[in-house]
Amino acid sequence: MKRKLVSQGHSAITLTLPKKWCDRHSLKPGSEIELLEDGNKLVIKGEDELQGGAIQIETSGLSDRTIKLLISSLHRGGFSEITFQYSESETLKLILEMVKDILLGFAVVRQGDNFVVLRSIARESPEEFTQILRRAFLVTESMGISMVEMIEKRKYSELKDLIALEKTNNQLTSFCQRILNRHGHPEWRKTCFYYVIAWNLEKVCDDYKYMCNILSKAQPKDNMAITGYIKNANTVFKSFHEAFYNFDVEKLDSIHLKNKALMKDIVSAIKDNPDKEVLMHLHHMLMKIDDFMASTIAINCL
Repeated sequence: MKRKLVSQGHSAITLTLPKKWCDRHSLKPGSEIELLEDGNKLVIKGEDELQGGAIQIETSGLSDRTIKLLISSLHRGGFSEITFQYSESETLKLILEMVKDILLGFAVVRQGDNFVVLRSIARESPEEFTQILRRAFLVTESMGISMVEMIEKRKYSELKDLIALEKTNNQLTSFCQRILNRHGHPEWRKTCFYYVIAWNLEKVCDDYKYMCNILSKAQPKDNMAITGYIKNANTVFKSFHEAFYNFDVEKLDSIHLKNKALMKDIVSAIKDNPDKEVLMHLHHMLMKIDDFMASTIAINCL
């Protein structure tokens, strides 16, 4: 549809909005909207989108994993208020644990018989996205480095302590995805590619967590080989981290080739290897790192 710009005084220009669109988004005179610049386009977001909205979910009969996925998905999706109805006290414990470990900026604001209300108490700003994503990269890199140090010193029982870093990564990457879903990236066309980066960054940290859990129990006597593979994987991740913030397509291509060779070595080493479960997670992690490439190139070329 087309609209004409109307002169308003000496320095302002006004534009009328379609009434059906305003009604659909509950916009009235005096309502607040947000304008996002995207090249030669202006994207208009209504007040209901800015507030995030509220939703009510019944969790009775659902497994713990499904409840966790519901909580994290609704948080990432941008809802400002989430009411969970439950029938078992264990479900409440699970929800409160998720609030503490994952839902950055959320708190319990009301609780009664078989229900709990979670609400955002922080105002997310698109400007925060860059800083939070950078912190997520640094936390992930730190987890890999600490993991190697503990394995080399045979402090296997302390590997589980590193899972706290994985929870921090979950908080940061989930918050990044929430900001992108609610506000988009300031450079609008890059939103989906940044979302993929945050998504894969969380998966990389998951694999570090799984390896920590396995090694803390297995406590291999010969740790030289597995340490070597993890060190090489850490180097690949660090190199990608640097290339993401200092884009160079030739350097990125070189990282991909090194990563590809490392994955091939790991596949060859998996057969009949007592640490094959660790190697499988390491291989999966390297695949996720390789998946960063397409989005990184798109972000820097759009």
